[in-house]
Amino acid sequence: MYQLQLLCRRFLAALALMMVLTAVDAPALGRSALAQVEEAAAPGFGPAVAGMIDPAAVSEPERAARFPDLLHAHVDVYWSDRFAESGRSYRPPAGVVGFTTTIDTGCGLADPETETAFYCILDETIYYSVEFRRIIDENIGDFGWVTVVAHEWGHHIQRQLGYDLVILPYQGGDIAPITLEQQADCLAGAYTDSAELSGWLDPGDLDEAMLVTGLSGDPPGTSVFDPSAHGTGSARVVAFIEGYELGFAGCGLDL
Repeated sequence: MYQLQLLCRRFLAALALMMVLTAVDAPALGRSALAQVEEAAAPGFGPAVAGMIDPAAVSEPERAARFPDLLHAHVDVYWSDRFAESGRSYRPPAGVVGFTTTIDTGCGLADPETETAFYCILDETIYYSVEFRRIIDENIGDFGWVTVVAHEWGHHIQRQLGYDLVILPYQGGDIAPITLEQQADCLAGAYTDSAELSGWLDPGDLDEAMLVTGLSGDPPGTSVFDPSAHGTGSARVVAFIEGYELGFAGCGLDL
């Protein structure tokens, strides 16, 4: 889960620092992720090598009905392909649901003032605050948003493979929550690698992914044994890069 109060305080300051260090105007970083997905879905554009994401699959009617946002559907295609390659049956999330007011989820009430994005194991749905998405889209970029969704999708994959994702962290489990969180970061990196291979990333998109991941680190002094711990920003970026460089196999995923 991404923590709204921490992120909102850090985004603008971190983005300003990045702009000073790179001397790049944010709009000049390249096409939006959505524009790239739409372009790739045009007739005549298709996967050329193993590991590429089939753009035609993004807009398949059944998938489009479940995930009308092409950016979300793109992540779904990636995992559908990975499960098919391993001979396993894939079950997509029930949906990706944005909310602007308090919403009743399978895991209880979610308030957009305190929640950012999370995966509910009971209804297998990804939920997010629309305001949180706006902050990321406007201050980091839409591939930053895709990275958040890919992280939460990673929890769905963990759930489907039998990992013990407890409803509340303090209830315990076989694997420490911080380990599962950083594995989800790694899986987001693996997706990003495939998206890049498919020609859907521009210079700057990878920066957006690592920026949003790094900004989502725990506050200084957070214990690794804290049931809500995700890890430091640097640790989370390292996990993301492992997935980006090694693919999902580098994330210790039994698939």
